[in-house]
Amino acid sequence: MNPKSTNLKGISRIDAPDRNEHCWLVRATKDSVTYSKSFADKKYGGKEKTLKIAVEYRDKLYKALNIDLNKPRKRGFREFPYPFFTKKANNKTGIVGVYRTTKTAEKQTPEGKKTVVVRDHYVASINIEKYKQVQKFFSVAEHGEEKARKMAIAWRKKMEKEVASRMPAKMNKPKEMQYVSGDEIVKDFDPSALMKKPSTSKSAPKKKTKAKK
Repeated sequence: MNPKSTNLKGISRIDAPDRNEHCWLVRATKDSVTYSKSFADKKYGGKEKTLKIAVEYRDKLYKALNIDLNKPRKRGFREFPYPFFTKKANNKTGIVGVYRTTKTAEKQTPEGKKTVVVRDHYVASINIEKYKQVQKFFSVAEHGEEKARKMAIAWRKKMEKEVASRMPAKMNKPKEMQYVSGDEIVKDFDPSALMKKPSTSKSAPKKKTKAKK
């Protein structure tokens, strides 16, 4: 299955060589609940075969949630300043808006050789105005692991207070997003059945050879 010619709504690609992670991720959100499931290339026979399975799963998940695949996704609207800060499901620092990242850059040595420089940072980010996000990086090499993390958290907390000072006195707090496995909705999905299906590509017809006289 070719990704360029396939409707990939609700499907995203993850390629993270540092974690040896190569997969397709299926997600659907309804009533403040996000359902998701990942499909690893290694487990399902390669990138294209795995995409076919992910598409089949996405279709079943959308059908179960009564989501129209052909309609554009509705995005939530919030006036700034935002009344709450939502922590993402993959947040590993425990603090909203603070995460650890590794940045790589290719540089040239004085001898003319190319080398890859790897730098680890803790990043703190926040929206200070509508559609305007600011970020601050704290180097692990410069400050150490724990100090860089604490500095990022402290900066984020400081900025939260500044943003909160501009909030109206009373604002309705929306529901917090919940994250659950898509298998809570899709109960009868069997990827092994799709893996056993023969390829639909037609083989080229054999050329007829003329009999020698």
